[in-house]
Amino acid sequence: EVRTLATRSHESTQEIERIIEQLQSGAKQAVQVMTEAKQQAEQRKTEVESADQTLKIITEHVSHIHQKNEMMNKTMSEQTEITRSVQNNIVNINNLSKNTSDDADNTSRHAEEIVQLAQELQTLIHQFSFNSD
Repeated sequence: EVRTLATRSHESTQEIERIIEQLQSGAKQAVQVMTEAKQQAEQRKTEVESADQTLKIITEHVSHIHQKNEMMNKTMSEQTEITRSVQNNIVNINNLSKNTSDDADNTSRHAEEIVQLAQELQTLIHQFSFNSD
């Protein structure tokens, strides 16, 4: 009966180790996916910032044209309003990109914590298996 119990304990320990390895593998894959998502979000953020700079330059040129040509005052005012609307949209997109990046960072951090907990659990299992021998 003791041998049967020892065999069951050993089999259970092996099963737990297998589950932990699967969890660690899944967590590592999740971290990789999240890291890639973060990189993509950062790339999108850079693109949005570049577009924002371009729109600011366009706004400056529109303002310069407005000063030189008062006859086009109404047209320039409309273009300025459109540009402001686009800038606001870009700011919103930039904020969303930052939030996405922050969320990816948090998710990555949580995944790393899960990996660490799994490793600690595996250490405890090894200690249990050594103590039960």
